[in-house]
Amino acid sequence: MTHDDVLFGYRLRLFTLAAELGVRPACRQMGVHHSTYYRLKQKVDRWGIEALRIRERRRPRMPNQLGPTWRGV
Repeated sequence: MTHDDVLFGYRLRLFTLAAELGVRPACRQMGVHHSTYYRLKQKVDRWGIEALRIRERRRPRMPNQLGPTWRGV
């Protein structure tokens, strides 16, 4: 299991617990601030449960970065 799968499971458990206990007690038990829960809830409501997965991001390209073919001559 990768780190991303573990985090997805943790977030999924948070939502399950929130449905059972309520948001504040679930967040307290899981050690997550309630504003984080509501931020994730917005994403889930908009894009579905897959929004809890970690997104893969590209490295930023700096404007002054040299291309891969440049060889300091």
